[in-house]
Amino acid sequence: MENFNKVYLEENIFYIENFISDPDIEEVLANVGSWTLRRQDHHEKISFSIFESEEAINKFKKLVEDKVSIVTNNKDQKLRKISMLQKYSPTDSSPLALGYHYENHPECDYESRWITLGVVLYLNDGYTGGELIFEHKPIEFAPKKGTLIVFPASEEYSHAVKQVTGKDRIVYSAFVYAKQYWDILNRAGFTDF
Repeated sequence: MENFNKVYLEENIFYIENFISDPDIEEVLANVGSWTLRRQDHHEKISFSIFESEEAINKFKKLVEDKVSIVTNNKDQKLRKISMLQKYSPTDSSPLALGYHYENHPECDYESRWITLGVVLYLNDGYTGGELIFEHKPIEFAPKKGTLIVFPASEEYSHAVKQVTGKDRIVYSAFVYAKQYWDILNRAGFTDF
């Protein structure tokens, strides 16, 4: 088992630098499928990519998701493995008010209420901006390539990303779900995904 050096920004937010090595990042990005546009506004365009081959998915699980599961796992929560990368491409440099959000709003869909943690792994650098900030915390986190950050998915940890310019920002983001969510899926006959 790997020994991860967690650096705490506060009691419930931590990051791990060099969570994944540069050669491993290159291998992950070399196996990315085509990018599909999900949303675009005057600030950025967000695309996503799902690995297209079983071999690429298995490599990604070994290099990234299995390690994320170790870092976030305890008896009450579990990573939902999605094997999806997101690319945020700046469309211009016009200023935009920050859009804070958190994942498990009570009014969100049924599945979202079970999310306990948000996880972001930064897979590139060379862009300007992109700092992660928290609405109710005096924290501004400037990510480095290969760094994983973990934080609660609750209103207290509403967060936003400062505008990115100059280059795409590529990340892997995932959610950790409470044990009750998996118990419900298991009773309904669904398998882990």
